[in-house]
Amino acid sequence: MNEKKTLRQTYGLDDDESRFGSSLITWYNNVIDKNEEELNAADVQRMLRQDILREVAIERAIDLFLANPRDGGMWDGDLLSTLVTCGHDFADCPQKNSLISVINELENETSDFDWCLEDDRELFRKNLEALKRHLD
Repeated sequence: MNEKKTLRQTYGLDDDESRFGSSLITWYNNVIDKNEEELNAADVQRMLRQDILREVAIERAIDLFLANPRDGGMWDGDLLSTLVTCGHDFADCPQKNSLISVINELENETSDFDWCLEDDRELFRKNLEALKRHLD
C-alpha cells in the first residue's frame, strides 16, 4: 500500500463538484484526501457499496479485519459481513493463510467476546464460516 500519497494523488481523482451536496458527495470528497492507511472500516464498507476503488477497498478491508476481526462501521463484526458479501475471489489472496489462521482462532473465541446480542454472535459465527468457504 502507498502510505504517503492520497487516493486523489495515486489514482488521479477529482472532487465531485455536483451541486447536490449530499452526504455521499461530502464523504467522497473527504475520503479521496486520505491515503490507503487512513481508510477505516466505515470508509471501505462505503467504498464497496458505492463501487469506488473496489480493489483498494477490499485490500484495506482485509488488513483491517486481520488487525481487528470484530471491527465494523456500524456494529461489531460488520466488516466481516462486508468481506463475505463483497464478491471478491479470495482463492488467490496473498493474505489467505493469515485469514485462515485468524478465522480458526476466532471460531474458538467467539463465545468469549462480550456480544450485545446473541443474534450478533450467531451472525458473526456464520460469516466466519462463509469467509472460510470463500478461502477454499
